[in-house]
Amino acid sequence: MPETDAPRRPLRLLFPALAFVVLQLVYAQSIARFHGPDEEEHLAYVRALADEHRLPVLPTLPIPVPDPASGGFKTDDRPTGLPGPSTPQAQHPPLAAAVYAVWYRAVRLLGLPAGAVRWVGALWGLAAMALLALAAREVFDDRPLLALLPLTVLLPGPVYLCAVVTNDGAALAVGALILWRLLRLFRVAPDGRDTVLLGLSVGLGLLTKSSLLVTVPFALGALLWSARRAGDYRRTALLKAVCCAAAMVLPVGWWWLRNVGLYGTPLVRAHARPILFTVAEAFSNEDSLYLVVYQICMTLFFWFPMTVAPLWLILRLFWVALGVYFAVWAVPLAAAVGLRSWRLTDPSPRATAALRFSGGLVAVMVVLYVHQFLFQDTEVALFGGRYFMAIYGAVMIPILAGFEAGLNDRSRALAGRGLPYLMAAASAAFVTTAANPP
Repeated sequence: MPETDAPRRPLRLLFPALAFVVLQLVYAQSIARFHGPDEEEHLAYVRALADEHRLPVLPTLPIPVPDPASGGFKTDDRPTGLPGPSTPQAQHPPLAAAVYAVWYRAVRLLGLPAGAVRWVGALWGLAAMALLALAAREVFDDRPLLALLPLTVLLPGPVYLCAVVTNDGAALAVGALILWRLLRLFRVAPDGRDTVLLGLSVGLGLLTKSSLLVTVPFALGALLWSARRAGDYRRTALLKAVCCAAAMVLPVGWWWLRNVGLYGTPLVRAHARPILFTVAEAFSNEDSLYLVVYQICMTLFFWFPMTVAPLWLILRLFWVALGVYFAVWAVPLAAAVGLRSWRLTDPSPRATAALRFSGGLVAVMVVLYVHQFLFQDTEVALFGGRYFMAIYGAVMIPILAGFEAGLNDRSRALAGRGLPYLMAAASAAFVTTAANPP
């Protein structure tokens, strides 16, 4: 991109950012109270921090116990007996809830309506948009469709999850920060500053949502690869990896130590939910196979809010919904076809490496999601797509790359102009869907 365009880059995000704020506020006003995923329990977390100035505790702890009937294990929810405010969402790290708690107190002091606590989500979306723009600029600045990466935040899924009180919006923003620091490694050799900032970014992610643990091996692997490619000796590269790992622990270490003291494990869900069910038991749940396929193919790509059921949606918005429903299945297929011709477009080596990295991160997350559904928690599929919000940028990179490679120059130019409007229009079209779920 010409250097003369550099001063205009921030301005290019101005109108998309304003559009996101408007959409987020409309969604926040339209969605019924406590309708977001676990929103009532997340608000209890926020109130504990804001009103009682203390972290909540888990009321019960699922413990694996032998199941003579199946010969395997089952979970036994045992009361923890811990004093203080309690909520099942106390399993989550506190960073997102702490930000909401500060604004929650301000809402009461200013006399704003109770629903105004949701306005924090606008900050998550704006931060994600800015950080994804920085991530795209590191390796994809010369690719017209991949440069649209920050504008994918305008899709209904991110707007919806930023409009309710959960930690998914915060995971979107912090995940974008991690992706930026990771993609930077494909452009420059990591120095001490890059090493520490990458570690701190991942540490903030671990203090936001435990699902961002998936980024830890990728961060360390990318750091080692970048250092070795730059000519660092093996010992120097390993030292950088150790420093990065130490920086990861710095923000979240106290949280893990607290959990060990209270529950005997740093990661509550990882401890409470080992492999308990066989594949046959998981598939015996009604519609479980359908839900796995549906959630991965539909909510993974965030074309509309997670609460939408296909039959209800088709009845509510027949033609629009029917087109979107099939588009959701067509998008990953079209991207896959386009990726086969990626090499024919002669991209830079760093773009190819970044694409492979993103694809690997998404593949691992999909495997973990399917494992979680099949073996651990058959209820996760009800809102399963939102767990991918933590790696949202990595999800969208292969999709945009597929269209980048599969379209000719004229089609790319048209898509580059039209896609932002289509994404914002999709969010506007599904406001009533988000507000009135089945």
